[in-house]
Amino acid sequence: MIEVIDNFIKDTRILSDIEWDISFWNRKGFYYYYKGTPANTLKKRIINYIWSRCPQEHDTIAYEYWTHKIYAEGIGVHKKKLPPHRDTDEQTYVRDNVETLYPNYGCVYYPVENDIEGGNLVIHLENGEKMEIEPKRNRLVWFPSGQIDHEIQPVTRGTRLSLAINTWNYENYTMRMGLGNQE
Repeated sequence: MIEVIDNFIKDTRILSDIEWDISFWNRKGFYYYYKGTPANTLKKRIINYIWSRCPQEHDTIAYEYWTHKIYAEGIGVHKKKLPPHRDTDEQTYVRDNVETLYPNYGCVYYPVENDIEGGNLVIHLENGEKMEIEPKRNRLVWFPSGQIDHEIQPVTRGTRLSLAINTWNYENYTMRMGLGNQE
């Protein structure tokens, strides 16, 4: 199931905290893991808010999350875009020599206004069609991020900001070894 929800977060305190948290976009591209309690950071409060309203049944033991900051100037990890991919557990595959594993479900949340051109999320549907989603403030996109290809189109002006979250029903290598980044 794919769902796009505008004006997702109704809690004005969370929305205000996002606007004023200057550290929210620090360490972009770093992956973090969270097991549900305590929600001692703004991102963890957002995760709790989002997944308490999740339309999917899920047997989640941990959340993986990260911020994306994609620049039109082409600097950073992903340059101007992110090519088609499915979210996976690369470390468990490499370290434990097991088949590729995928998250239960995922979402992309756009917490702030994106004054940009381009940077749309494109979800490749099973019937061969593509669903193109513009990054808009307070928009949430639910989708099975490990089951279908998705990409980010090139940003041609400005900086695209988003928070990505995946749910996992097992403790992967990074979590087992305590290697996940902590906020």
